[in-house]
Order: sequence, then C-alpha cells, then structure tokens
Amino acid sequence: MVPDWEGTLQDVVEVLGSFPSGGAFQVRVNELRGDLAQLLQTGLPSDPRKLDGLSTALREVVTKVRVPGVPRPEDLAWSF
Repeated sequence: MVPDWEGTLQDVVEVLGSFPSGGAFQVRVNELRGDLAQLLQTGLPSDPRKLDGLSTALREVVTKVRVPGVPRPEDLAWSF
C-alpha cells in the first residue's frame, strides 16, 4: 500500500480540476475526477478490474496533457 494514498489522490483530483474546460477531453477528465473523488470517500475497491479501469483512464488523461515547459518523449529538444 502506498503511504498516504488518500493525500496523493486528493492532489490528483485538485490538479484535474485545474485543467482548462471544454471539449470531449474535458468530459473524460471530469468523469475521472468524479471517480477518484468517490474512491476517496469509499476507499479502494476490492475488484481489481475497477482499479485497472481507473489506472487506464488516468494514464490516458496524463499522456494527453501538455504541461508548458516540460518536454515530452517525442520532442527533439529535452532542455528545460
């Protein structure tokens, strides 16, 4: 078990809430944010499929987000 997983998830929920709004991507972010907020209230589910679904959704969102100033693997220049 990850120490203070609740704090980590709360941070993720807050960051997801700060994303710019609009478009289909935002709908997915809002769904994921709601799912993670619910997870904070109910605790980790015992169903591994549920956890796998959440981790897959989070990975999809994180890989699509472009953070200004942080290079991505496909970028030619990795200087900050």
